[in-house]
Amino acid sequence: KKDGAPIIALTTKKTHDEQVAAHEAGCDTFVEKPIDPARLLEAVKRVLG
Repeated sequence: KKDGAPIIALTTKKTHDEQVAAHEAGCDTFVEKPIDPARLLEAVKRVLG
């Protein structure tokens, strides 16, 4: 488990490569643009657990 603040990546594409790149960069999850406030809130709740 990494230390520090959770990281939520913002991406323009929801591809497998984007998911892998975000994970390898240390992101906890990601949200696809355009940002839907409800989905962003879900992501925040997920990473804060």
